[in-house]
Amino acid sequence: MNIANQSSTYVCSPEYSFTGDQTSSARILVGINLCFCFIAIVGNVMASMAVFSTRRLNLSYHYLLCSLTVAELILALIGQPLLLALILAQLNSTCIPALQLAFRLIANFAATASTGTVTLIALNTCLYVCGKFNYTNTITSRKKMAIVVVWLIAGVICCVTFFSDVTFSTLLWIVISFPCYATVLYQVHLHQKNRSLSSHQNPADQRNKDQSKNETPTWQVACGIIMILLLLSLRLLPTFLFKILKLGKRFGLLYYTLVTMAFLPSAFYPVVYCLSYHNYRRALNRVCSRINPFAVKHDNETEETPKGDVGQELQSSIESAAV
Repeated sequence: MNIANQSSTYVCSPEYSFTGDQTSSARILVGINLCFCFIAIVGNVMASMAVFSTRRLNLSYHYLLCSLTVAELILALIGQPLLLALILAQLNSTCIPALQLAFRLIANFAATASTGTVTLIALNTCLYVCGKFNYTNTITSRKKMAIVVVWLIAGVICCVTFFSDVTFSTLLWIVISFPCYATVLYQVHLHQKNRSLSSHQNPADQRNKDQSKNETPTWQVACGIIMILLLLSLRLLPTFLFKILKLGKRFGLLYYTLVTMAFLPSAFYPVVYCLSYHNYRRALNRVCSRINPFAVKHDNETEETPKGDVGQELQSSIESAAV
C-alpha cells in the first residue's frame, strides 16, 4: 500500500475504498459482525462463569476449557470490535495502519491460542479413550506445560506473520485434530458395541443395560465431532485460502468477509464445548441463581463427581469433548 503521508490516518486510495455495491455489502458485514460479536460475548461470558465457578479443578478438560474461554473472550471483546472499527473506517474512506496492525496482532494471537487449545482437547480425549500409556483424565504438570506451550506458540506464530506469511502452520492443527477425533469416534463405537454384546450375553445384568441406556448414542457423538471439526475448519480455512491463493490485500471487502467467517466459531464454541456438558450447565445455573434474587436457592446441591467403572469415565470424557 502506498502511503500518501506519514500520519497515522490518511485517505485510502480508490482500490481500498468501498464504492457502489461494496458499500451496501460492507454495511451488511458490519451488521453480521455486531450480531455475532454480541452472541460470542454473551456465550463466552456465560461459559466463563460456568467454568470458573465449578469445583472440579483436577480434570485436564477443565484447564483446557479455561484456556479456550480466555482465548475466545480475547477475540470477542477485542479482536472483533477492532475488525468493526476497520470496516467502519474504510466505509469513510479512511485507512488506519496502526488499527490494522493491532487487529492482526490480537486476532492472530487469540485465534492461534484457541485453535491450539482445541487441538489439545482432541489429543487429550483421544489418548484417554484409547487407554494407552497409562493416560489419565486428571491434570498433571506436563499438561499444564502443554497449555503454556500452546500460548507461547501462538505468540511466536503471531510475530512471525509480520515478517513472512506462514500459510501451512495453521494446517498443523487440522492434521492433528482430524485423526484424533476419528480415533475417538472409533473407540466410542467399539465401547458401545462391546457393551451391547455384553448385555445380550448376560440378560440378567441389569446394571449394564441401565448404563447402556444412559450413554450418548454413537450418532450423537458423531454429530458433535462433525460440528467441532466444521467449526475448526471455518476458523482456519478462509484466511488460509486467502493467503495461499493470494486473493487480494488485507483491506478489501473479500478479506473482511473471510475474516468475519473465521470469527463465527467464537459464537458456537461455548455451546459445543461447555454449555452442552451437564456439569457446567449445573454450575452456570448455580451462578445464575445467586444473581437472580427471585430464584430458589438449593444449598445442598453438590457437584457431581465421576463414579463407577471405566465405561462411565469414558462416557464422561466423551461428553465433555464431543457432545
